[in-house]
Amino acid sequence: MRDNDGKLPDGWFLSPGGVVDSANINEVIARQKSPEAAYDWYKPTIDKLLGDQDAQMHPLKDAR
Repeated sequence: MRDNDGKLPDGWFLSPGGVVDSANINEVIARQKSPEAAYDWYKPTIDKLLGDQDAQMHPLKDAR
């Protein structure tokens, strides 16, 4: 993600993780059966994150 002038943005981009537990293990196994299945499962999250990149950027001072 770069601005039009080619400089890297200031800040950090939120890329959330997920929890695997007994309640969702079958869904996780199903989505990992193929790259296509994984992509289909992750696509809504990818679209949300990359659709509004400015909203996902946070100041460096807020990094943990």
